[in-house]
Amino acid sequence: MAAEVVVSVFSKVNDDILQNILGRLPAVAFACSACVSKTWNRNCSSILCHPMFVSAMSVNPDACEAVDEVFEEVFSRPIRPDFAIVYIGMEYSLPVTSLFVFEKLHRTVPVIINQAVGLIGVEAGADENEITEIKWEPEKERNLWTEFMLMGGNTINGGLILSVGYVPDLKVDVIPLLRSRTQPYWPLMEYFMLEIRSYTASVSGSSNPACITMFGDHRVDIRPIVERLDHVMHEETAIVGDAKGSFLFRRRNQTQHYDMFFFDAAALVFARDQNKSDELGETRFHVAVADGMIPFGPELRSVTVYEDPFARSWISGVVEGVEEGYPMLDCFSLLQQLIDQLELGNPNFYIEVRKERQHSTQFRTTLACHEVLGGNYYSIIVKGNGIQAGDRFIFLHSDPGSALTRVDDARHSLEALDDSQEVFGGLIFSSHHRGKSFLGASCVDTSPFTGKLSGVPIAGISCAREIGRGALLGGQGLGYCFNAHSCVYLAMSYVPPMSQSY
Repeated sequence: MAAEVVVSVFSKVNDDILQNILGRLPAVAFACSACVSKTWNRNCSSILCHPMFVSAMSVNPDACEAVDEVFEEVFSRPIRPDFAIVYIGMEYSLPVTSLFVFEKLHRTVPVIINQAVGLIGVEAGADENEITEIKWEPEKERNLWTEFMLMGGNTINGGLILSVGYVPDLKVDVIPLLRSRTQPYWPLMEYFMLEIRSYTASVSGSSNPACITMFGDHRVDIRPIVERLDHVMHEETAIVGDAKGSFLFRRRNQTQHYDMFFFDAAALVFARDQNKSDELGETRFHVAVADGMIPFGPELRSVTVYEDPFARSWISGVVEGVEEGYPMLDCFSLLQQLIDQLELGNPNFYIEVRKERQHSTQFRTTLACHEVLGGNYYSIIVKGNGIQAGDRFIFLHSDPGSALTRVDDARHSLEALDDSQEVFGGLIFSSHHRGKSFLGASCVDTSPFTGKLSGVPIAGISCAREIGRGALLGGQGLGYCFNAHSCVYLAMSYVPPMSQSY
C-alpha cells in the first residue's frame, strides 16, 4: 500500500526531478527505491550508468566504531558495490575487524581486508581534498598490553579505510593462492594461474583480466608467482598490490571451504563482462610508478646462482661484455667499493635484475629489485629467489631527489590521462621507506591526486614490498614486478560508449 501511494505521488514527476531526488538517497534507501516500480528502477539505473569508487578513513581507536563510521560515510550516497577493499592499521585485530566488515557487506560482494603499516586517505566527514597520511613506526619498547588496558580495551593508533567500487562493465572476484596444510612445501601456483584464467575466460571470453590487485602474506615470498603472472598475462593487464602484508578475504557468494589450506596470497581479479550492455562505457586501469632509486656501478651478468633455504640468492658474476673464461669478480671488494662510492656510511641498496624468460613462442622481460644483504669473495647475497644464470643486473641506491622528480612525472602522466577520459578513483601503494624522513615532507606521494585530480577518491597504504606492473603511463617503459623505495599508482578511468577506441 505504501509503495502504491509513493508511486501515485510521484507519477507526474519527470525523470530529471526524480533522479535528482533518488540521487540524494543513501545506498540502502536507494536500493529499496529501485524495487518500487519499473520507472524508479530505470531512473536508478540511469543514476548508476558509469563506474564509481568511494572511500573513507577513520582513525578511531575502537575498531568497531571505526567500521561504523566508514560504512556510514561510504554508503551515504547511491552505490551498488561490486567489490570492497579494506585497509586496517597494525594495531587492529585482523580477525575481529574482518567479522565486523563481513557482517555489514552482502555475501555477493567480494572483499579483501589487508593490514598495513600506514594508511593514506580522506577521513570520514572531512573535505574531499584533505588527504591524510598516517604511518606507524615499528613497536620496539612500548608495552602494548599495558596501554591496551589503560584505554579500556581499545587499540591505540588505530586506523581503517573502506573502499567500495561499482564497475558495471566488469566482473570481480577474489581468487586465493593456496598452500596445502598436508604438503606445505610449495604453493599451488599452477592451480592459482588456472583459476584466474578460467574465471576470466568464463565471464569475458578472454583469459587476460583487465586488472589484478594482489595481496601477499608477509611470511611468504610471492615473487615467483607475480613474475609468472607477468610472463603469462597480456602486457595491458595491470598488476598492483602489497606483497608483504597480512590479509583475509571473502569471495563472491563463497561456498568453498578452505580448512585444509594456508593462504599465501589473494588476488582481486577484474575481468571484462562479455554480456555488458552496449549503453555502458568502459572501465580502464592505468599504472604509474614513482621510483626512488638511481643506478650506479658496473653492469654485471650472473654466472652461478644458489638459492638457500632462507629465500636468499647467492650470485657470482662477471662484468657484462667480458669474454668467456674471464675470472669471477671479487664480490666482497666490489660491494665495499660501491659503499665507499656512495659516501653514505652503510646504506641499503639493491640490484635491478633483468629476467628474460621464454613463454610459449616468445621471450618476455621482467624487471625485479632484490635487496642486497651482503657478500663474500665469491658471491653477492640478495633477498629473494627467481634469478638465473645469465641474468643481467645493475646496482641501485635510494635517492630522494630522484624520488621527487618521479612523483612529479607520475602527476603529469595522470593529469594528462584525465584530458581524454574521466578518472574516478585511485589506489596508492607506497614503500614504507618513503614518507617525511625520506622525501622531506608529508603527503608527497599523494600530490598526483591533489592538483588537477583533486577530489578523486583514493585509498592507499604504506607497504613493505609494493607491486607495480603494466603498460606504464608517461612512456616509462617496462614496469617492475617488485619495486623498492617506490610509489605505485593505479588510476581507474571511465570512457563513455561513443569515445571508446582500441
